[in-house]
Amino acid sequence: VHKLEKNEVLYVVGNLPELGAWNHNQAIQLSQEHGSRDSPILFDNNSSFYNDDGHENAGDTFSDDESGQIFSQKVALPIDADVEFRYFVAVICQSNGTKNSAKTLIIRRWETHMIPRFIKKNTSSNFTSDTLPSPDKFGYYNGYFKSERGWLTDETVIQFKLFNNPIKLWKNRLQNRKVHIKMTPVNLVRHNSLELQQFGGDCVDDSLSMDTQDIVDQPAFSITEIATMNDEEAHFKIQEQFGRAYNEDEFIIFNVAVRYPETI
Repeated sequence: VHKLEKNEVLYVVGNLPELGAWNHNQAIQLSQEHGSRDSPILFDNNSSFYNDDGHENAGDTFSDDESGQIFSQKVALPIDADVEFRYFVAVICQSNGTKNSAKTLIIRRWETHMIPRFIKKNTSSNFTSDTLPSPDKFGYYNGYFKSERGWLTDETVIQFKLFNNPIKLWKNRLQNRKVHIKMTPVNLVRHNSLELQQFGGDCVDDSLSMDTQDIVDQPAFSITEIATMNDEEAHFKIQEQFGRAYNEDEFIIFNVAVRYPETI
Protein backbone atom coordinates (compact mmCIF):
# COMPACT_ATOMS: atom_id res chain seq x y z
CA VAL A 1 0.00 0.00 0.00
CA HIS A 2 1.09 3.55 -0.67
CA LYS A 3 0.35 6.08 2.01
CA LEU A 4 -3.06 5.86 3.61
CA GLU A 5 -5.61 8.54 2.86
CA LYS A 6 -7.28 10.57 5.58
CA ASN A 7 -9.48 8.42 7.86
CA GLU A 8 -8.25 5.13 6.34
CA VAL A 9 -7.33 2.32 8.73
CA LEU A 10 -5.97 -1.22 8.36
CA TYR A 11 -7.81 -4.42 9.26
CA VAL A 12 -7.36 -8.18 9.15
CA VAL A 13 -10.27 -10.61 8.72
CA GLY A 14 -10.24 -14.39 8.55
CA ASN A 15 -12.12 -17.66 8.76
CA LEU A 16 -12.05 -18.02 12.55
CA PRO A 17 -14.42 -16.22 14.95
CA GLU A 18 -11.36 -14.60 16.53
CA LEU A 19 -10.72 -12.90 13.16
CA GLY A 20 -14.32 -11.99 12.41
CA ALA A 21 -15.39 -15.13 10.49
CA TRP A 22 -15.05 -13.18 7.20
CA ASN A 23 -17.45 -10.49 8.48
CA HIS A 24 -15.73 -7.20 7.72
CA ASN A 25 -17.57 -5.38 10.52
CA GLN A 26 -16.09 -7.90 12.99
CA ALA A 27 -12.55 -7.61 11.61
CA ILE A 28 -9.54 -6.75 13.77
CA GLN A 29 -8.11 -3.24 13.44
CA LEU A 30 -4.33 -2.94 13.27
CA SER A 31 -2.49 -0.17 15.11
CA GLN A 32 0.59 1.68 13.95
CA GLU A 33 3.65 0.97 16.04
CA HIS A 34 5.34 4.01 17.52
CA GLY A 35 8.75 4.79 16.07
CA SER A 36 8.26 2.37 13.18
CA ARG A 37 8.96 4.98 10.51
CA ASP A 38 12.69 4.81 11.10
CA SER A 39 12.89 1.08 11.73
CA PRO A 40 15.35 -0.76 9.43
CA ILE A 41 12.86 -3.36 8.19
CA LEU A 42 13.43 -5.83 5.37
CA PHE A 43 10.31 -6.75 3.42
CA ASP A 44 9.50 -9.93 1.56
CA ASN A 45 6.46 -11.41 -0.19
CA ASN A 46 5.83 -14.23 2.26
CA SER A 47 3.13 -14.33 4.89
CA SER A 48 4.44 -13.95 8.41
CA PHE A 49 1.20 -14.18 10.38
CA TYR A 50 2.02 -16.29 13.37
CA ASN A 51 0.56 -17.97 16.44
CA ASP A 52 1.85 -19.50 19.64
CA ASP A 53 0.98 -22.83 21.20
CA GLY A 54 -2.56 -23.28 22.44
CA HIS A 55 -4.47 -19.99 22.83
CA GLU A 56 -1.49 -17.74 23.35
CA ASN A 57 -1.28 -14.37 21.65
CA ALA A 58 -0.79 -14.33 17.90
CA GLY A 59 0.84 -11.32 16.28
CA ASP A 60 -0.34 -9.75 13.05
CA THR A 61 1.73 -7.19 11.14
CA PHE A 62 1.33 -5.01 8.08
CA SER A 63 3.92 -2.76 6.48
CA ASP A 64 3.93 0.36 4.34
CA ASP A 65 7.35 0.10 2.71
CA GLU A 66 7.37 3.63 1.29
CA SER A 67 7.17 5.30 4.70
CA GLY A 68 8.60 2.49 6.81
CA GLN A 69 5.41 2.27 8.91
CA ILE A 70 4.59 -0.96 10.74
CA PHE A 71 1.07 -1.90 11.85
CA SER A 72 0.37 -4.75 14.26
CA GLN A 73 -2.12 -6.33 16.63
CA LYS A 74 -2.22 -9.29 19.01
CA VAL A 75 -4.99 -11.88 18.68
CA ALA A 76 -5.48 -15.13 20.61
CA LEU A 77 -5.86 -17.95 18.06
CA PRO A 78 -6.33 -21.71 18.50
CA ILE A 79 -3.45 -23.88 17.32
CA ASP A 80 -5.67 -26.84 16.33
CA ALA A 81 -7.31 -25.10 13.36
CA ASP A 82 -6.11 -23.88 9.98
CA VAL A 83 -6.12 -20.08 9.74
CA GLU A 84 -7.08 -18.19 6.57
CA PHE A 85 -7.00 -14.41 6.50
CA ARG A 86 -6.74 -11.28 4.36
CA TYR A 87 -5.84 -7.65 4.99
CA PHE A 88 -8.02 -4.74 3.90
CA VAL A 89 -8.11 -0.95 4.14
CA ALA A 90 -11.34 0.69 5.29
CA VAL A 91 -12.87 3.92 6.55
CA ILE A 92 -14.84 3.91 9.79
CA CYS A 93 -18.20 5.47 8.99
CA GLN A 94 -19.81 7.13 11.98
CA SER A 95 -23.49 6.66 12.77
CA ASN A 96 -25.93 9.34 11.67
CA GLY A 97 -27.13 9.90 15.21
CA THR A 98 -30.77 9.00 14.53
CA LYS A 99 -30.98 5.44 13.17
CA ASN A 100 -28.16 3.27 14.31
CA SER A 101 -25.52 3.92 16.93
CA ALA A 102 -23.15 1.29 15.52
CA LYS A 103 -20.17 2.19 13.39
CA THR A 104 -19.77 0.52 10.01
CA LEU A 105 -16.81 0.06 7.70
CA ILE A 106 -16.57 1.23 4.11
CA ILE A 107 -13.99 -1.02 2.46
CA ARG A 108 -11.49 0.85 0.31
CA ARG A 109 -9.00 -1.81 -0.81
CA TRP A 110 -8.66 -5.50 -0.06
CA GLU A 111 -6.42 -8.40 -0.95
CA THR A 112 -7.99 -10.51 -3.71
CA HIS A 113 -5.70 -13.49 -4.17
CA MET A 114 -7.70 -16.61 -5.02
CA ILE A 115 -5.99 -18.37 -2.12
CA PRO A 116 -5.99 -16.25 1.08
CA ARG A 117 -3.06 -16.02 3.44
CA PHE A 118 -2.77 -19.29 5.31
CA ILE A 119 -1.35 -20.74 8.52
CA LYS A 120 -1.48 -24.50 8.83
CA LYS A 121 -2.68 -25.84 12.16
CA ASN A 122 -0.05 -26.95 14.67
CA THR A 123 2.44 -24.54 13.11
CA SER A 124 4.98 -23.33 15.63
CA SER A 125 5.36 -19.62 16.16
CA ASN A 126 8.01 -17.60 14.33
CA PHE A 127 7.88 -15.02 17.11
CA THR A 128 10.52 -15.25 19.82
CA SER A 129 11.72 -12.98 22.58
CA ASP A 130 14.91 -12.23 20.62
CA THR A 131 13.71 -11.64 17.06
CA LEU A 132 10.69 -10.22 15.29
CA PRO A 133 9.28 -11.76 12.10
CA SER A 134 9.43 -9.79 8.87
CA PRO A 135 6.13 -7.91 8.40
CA ASP A 136 3.76 -8.71 5.55
CA LYS A 137 3.34 -6.32 2.64
CA PHE A 138 -0.25 -5.43 1.89
CA GLY A 139 -1.37 -7.05 -1.36
CA TYR A 140 1.79 -9.17 -1.77
CA TYR A 141 1.41 -12.91 -1.18
CA ASN A 142 2.99 -15.99 -2.77
CA GLY A 143 5.22 -13.81 -4.90
CA TYR A 144 2.74 -11.51 -6.61
CA PHE A 145 0.59 -8.45 -5.90
CA LYS A 146 -3.22 -8.60 -5.95
CA SER A 147 -5.37 -5.82 -4.53
CA GLU A 148 -8.67 -4.34 -5.70
CA ARG A 149 -11.19 -1.74 -4.64
CA GLY A 150 -13.74 -2.66 -2.01
CA TRP A 151 -17.32 -3.69 -2.61
CA LEU A 152 -20.66 -2.23 -1.51
CA THR A 153 -21.82 -3.66 1.82
CA ASP A 154 -23.82 -1.29 4.03
CA GLU A 155 -23.19 1.88 2.06
CA THR A 156 -24.72 3.47 -1.03
CA VAL A 157 -22.80 5.03 -3.92
CA ILE A 158 -24.16 8.16 -5.60
CA GLN A 159 -22.59 9.32 -8.86
CA PHE A 160 -22.77 12.85 -10.28
CA LYS A 161 -21.73 13.15 -13.92
CA LEU A 162 -20.85 16.45 -15.57
CA PHE A 163 -20.71 16.53 -19.37
CA ASN A 164 -21.79 18.70 -22.31
CA ASN A 165 -20.46 21.80 -20.52
CA PRO A 166 -23.19 22.15 -17.85
CA ILE A 167 -21.41 24.82 -15.79
CA LYS A 168 -21.88 28.45 -16.77
CA LEU A 169 -20.09 31.28 -14.93
CA TRP A 170 -21.99 34.56 -14.75
CA LYS A 171 -19.81 36.57 -12.36
CA ASN A 172 -17.65 39.06 -14.23
CA ARG A 173 -14.64 38.43 -12.01
CA LEU A 174 -14.65 34.76 -13.02
CA GLN A 175 -14.81 35.29 -16.76
CA ASN A 176 -11.79 33.90 -18.64
CA ARG A 177 -10.28 32.62 -15.40
CA LYS A 178 -9.42 29.08 -14.44
CA VAL A 179 -11.77 27.73 -11.78
CA HIS A 180 -11.67 24.55 -9.73
CA ILE A 181 -14.63 22.29 -9.07
CA LYS A 182 -15.21 20.21 -5.96
CA MET A 183 -18.14 18.33 -4.45
CA THR A 184 -18.66 18.45 -0.69
CA PRO A 185 -21.51 16.39 0.85
CA VAL A 186 -23.09 18.08 3.86
CA ASN A 187 -24.52 16.00 6.69
CA LEU A 188 -27.98 17.47 7.25
CA VAL A 189 -28.29 15.76 10.63
CA ARG A 190 -25.41 17.93 11.84
CA HIS A 191 -26.79 21.13 10.34
CA ASN A 192 -26.08 22.98 13.59
CA SER A 193 -22.44 21.92 13.61
CA LEU A 194 -19.62 24.39 14.11
CA GLU A 195 -18.48 24.51 10.51
CA LEU A 196 -21.96 25.22 9.14
CA GLN A 197 -22.57 27.97 11.67
CA GLN A 198 -19.23 29.53 10.93
CA PHE A 199 -18.99 29.15 7.16
CA GLY A 200 -22.46 28.29 5.85
CA GLY A 201 -23.43 31.57 4.16
CA ASP A 202 -19.96 32.74 3.22
CA CYS A 203 -19.09 29.48 1.48
CA VAL A 204 -22.04 29.78 -0.86
CA ASP A 205 -21.34 33.41 -1.68
CA ASP A 206 -17.65 32.84 -2.32
CA SER A 207 -18.06 29.47 -4.07
CA LEU A 208 -15.78 27.89 -1.48
CA SER A 209 -16.02 24.35 -0.19
CA MET A 210 -16.29 24.00 3.58
CA ASP A 211 -13.56 21.38 3.70
CA THR A 212 -11.04 23.84 2.23
CA GLN A 213 -11.38 25.85 5.44
CA ASP A 214 -9.04 25.43 8.39
CA ILE A 215 -11.56 23.78 10.73
CA VAL A 216 -11.54 20.90 13.17
CA ASP A 217 -11.68 17.51 11.46
CA GLN A 218 -15.05 15.80 11.65
CA PRO A 219 -15.71 12.04 11.71
CA ALA A 220 -16.15 10.52 8.28
CA PHE A 221 -19.71 10.05 7.05
CA SER A 222 -18.98 9.98 3.31
CA ILE A 223 -16.15 9.43 0.84
CA THR A 224 -16.00 11.55 -2.30
CA GLU A 225 -13.79 10.60 -5.26
CA ILE A 226 -13.38 12.07 -8.72
CA ALA A 227 -12.48 10.69 -12.15
CA THR A 228 -12.25 12.30 -15.58
CA MET A 229 -12.80 10.35 -18.75
CA ASN A 230 -9.35 10.72 -20.27
CA ASP A 231 -6.22 8.59 -20.45
CA GLU A 232 -4.59 10.09 -17.35
CA GLU A 233 -7.47 10.47 -14.88
CA ALA A 234 -9.86 7.61 -15.62
CA HIS A 235 -9.44 5.99 -12.19
CA PHE A 236 -11.26 7.32 -9.14
CA LYS A 237 -9.14 9.12 -6.56
CA ILE A 238 -9.76 11.25 -3.50
CA GLN A 239 -10.38 14.91 -4.31
CA GLU A 240 -7.65 17.45 -3.77
CA GLN A 241 -8.19 20.05 -1.06
CA PHE A 242 -9.20 22.73 -3.55
CA GLY A 243 -10.76 20.43 -6.12
CA ARG A 244 -9.85 19.95 -9.77
CA ALA A 245 -9.42 22.52 -12.53
CA TYR A 246 -12.55 22.66 -14.68
CA ASN A 247 -12.12 22.56 -18.46
CA GLU A 248 -14.74 22.70 -21.16
CA ASP A 249 -15.78 19.54 -23.03
CA GLU A 250 -14.66 17.22 -20.23
CA PHE A 251 -16.63 14.32 -18.76
CA ILE A 252 -16.24 14.38 -14.96
CA ILE A 253 -17.67 11.84 -12.50
CA PHE A 254 -17.98 12.36 -8.75
CA ASN A 255 -18.38 9.12 -6.80
CA VAL A 256 -19.84 9.57 -3.30
CA ALA A 257 -20.07 6.61 -0.90
CA VAL A 258 -22.43 7.23 2.04
CA ARG A 259 -23.98 5.11 4.77
CA TYR A 260 -27.22 7.08 5.04
CA PRO A 261 -27.89 8.82 1.70
CA GLU A 262 -31.11 10.42 2.94
CA THR A 263 -29.14 12.51 5.45
CA ILE A 264 -26.94 14.40 2.97
